[in-house]
Amino acid sequence: TKIKNVLEKALDAAYEPYLDFVHAMRTRIKEKEPSAEVRGRLLKKLGTLDVLNEMSKGIFIAWSPEDMDAWIAEQRVE
Repeated sequence: TKIKNVLEKALDAAYEPYLDFVHAMRTRIKEKEPSAEVRGRLLKKLGTLDVLNEMSKGIFIAWSPEDMDAWIAEQRVE
């Protein structure tokens, strides 16, 4: 349909891997951070990452679990 065509043009092939990345990060944050307040802050910071743009440009380097943990540890501090 028309809406589907518009969405497909707007959301390129990078969108699915981006959603996978966000899901993995959200899961990791929930596993690693016991404080609901800090989890909320981390999830907001996650939304500010430019990962989708990097994926669209083909310059995103996949994060290992260790990379995810390092980002969480760095971002915990306000």
